[in-house]
Amino acid sequence: MVSKANSAGVRIISATSTSIPVLFEKEPEGSQSPLPIQLKEDLKTVWELDYSTGKPVLWITNKNGIYGQLKSNPIFFPTILPQVIKEISFQLLTNPSAFESNPEVWVNFFRSLGLNDEERESLQAMEDIEDGTQERWEKAEALSNEFSVRLQVLSKIEAALEDES
Repeated sequence: MVSKANSAGVRIISATSTSIPVLFEKEPEGSQSPLPIQLKEDLKTVWELDYSTGKPVLWITNKNGIYGQLKSNPIFFPTILPQVIKEISFQLLTNPSAFESNPEVWVNFFRSLGLNDEERESLQAMEDIEDGTQERWEKAEALSNEFSVRLQVLSKIEAALEDES
């Protein structure tokens, strides 16, 4: 996983592995990024996901201008992205209609992490009973773990922490 600023000073996070198509960046509305990042002054948490636009949007706090410090911290994005991926995968398995805007991007992303179409369709078709919810969370956890392992998230965090000391 690489985190760097582009020529406009926008922070871009991308995978160093070609087997996982990832590009997350802060950008203006109307963008075609799979996961646009938007800043919000009055966010009550560090980050949250919003699906009201027909695709996931990652809102990150900018209370008192804190986003500048967050984006420059090399462990911020590697620390939150596995949980973001887990929540997006659970949403895809639970409520696929939340992905009205280009759902194939996310289907292909999770397919690259090992979610085959038959399993995805089976999990999506389950009734919202406890067993279905538990199975979806377990699959979301497995996809998040695979994302973390393939992108060597823990190694990146360890290296960043060693650089700080």
